[in-house]
Amino acid sequence: MGQSEVGDCMTAAFEARDALNDCGTIASPIWAEECLFLQGERLRLEGRLEEAIVACEQTRFARECTFHLVRDEARAVSSESLLTAKDRLDSLPTMRRAPDVEPMFWRQWFIARRLEGEVVDRRVCEVLADPRPCYEGADKTWDIAVGGLPRDLLCPALAAGEPPLTLPDGTPQFVPDEPSLRRARRLCP
Repeated sequence: MGQSEVGDCMTAAFEARDALNDCGTIASPIWAEECLFLQGERLRLEGRLEEAIVACEQTRFARECTFHLVRDEARAVSSESLLTAKDRLDSLPTMRRAPDVEPMFWRQWFIARRLEGEVVDRRVCEVLADPRPCYEGADKTWDIAVGGLPRDLLCPALAAGEPPLTLPDGTPQFVPDEPSLRRARRLCP
């Protein structure tokens, strides 16, 4: 059995035996931490977010574990308004290992909306008292999407004033505001 298969098997065993309640009894440090990671995800699903964060922060994978929690919280409100999403963000407990929780949350919210076929418009952030983390999340979503395009497609589209990314019906995936376009143009010679 390969290393990956052993890992999958151990993870399945934790879940099947409900060992996630007893992570402290696992002798192997790496598997004890994996158990806590899974326990954190399970606690979040049960609505016990503060306990989930405590579980995550006990592992060397605390950053990745808290990222999963933030991602899932953002996805849970991705079809909601920005202000409803802001309320969810504000309700998150403090995460020592995720000081950048706000832009992380907004990036995941914008990504989820984009995957649902919604147009990403960073201007919605303007209603927030401090829109900078929201802008950062929207901008990172745009930069990753545009950065993944072949330059021979991106650059001619930008030069022609066409949106580089569109939904199946031809609608731009992103509202092409000037700050976004300026950053995309830097990718073109």
